[in-house]
Amino acid sequence: MRSISVRSVVSLLLFSTAIIAVLIVVAHLAHAAFTFEIFVYLFTFMLLPLFMLGMLATGRRLGLWMSLFWSLLLCVRGIGQNAFWVLGAPISLGIPVGDFSLGGGWLVDPLFIMLALLSCWGLYRNGNLNRKTSSYSKRAD
Repeated sequence: MRSISVRSVVSLLLFSTAIIAVLIVVAHLAHAAFTFEIFVYLFTFMLLPLFMLGMLATGRRLGLWMSLFWSLLLCVRGIGQNAFWVLGAPISLGIPVGDFSLGGGWLVDPLFIMLALLSCWGLYRNGNLNRKTSSYSKRAD
């Protein structure tokens, strides 16, 4: 029986994020105009995941590195007054942290933490993270 690869799980999450982001923006544009914030949202949650998906499909490790940094940047997000995006993340399991009485707070998202861990595991299995930092050749004694 074949096991599911780390790249396929990461690819599935990236593809799902991109498709749901497009659906959210289309629903939002029915009520509001296209703004710079919507462009940044589409770039972050649609174009970057699709680019990483293409990198993973061609077998390049750069896709895993990009998904690692992308998911680390998104694992803690501000909401309320601290919010950067007009719309929330397309797929989120955010756990609220902080004081929401004044309209501020943070979301710690275990889904993006899991995606970062999966990317690390994929990089480790490909040999990117388990190389020795110094390479000494053996001396002939």
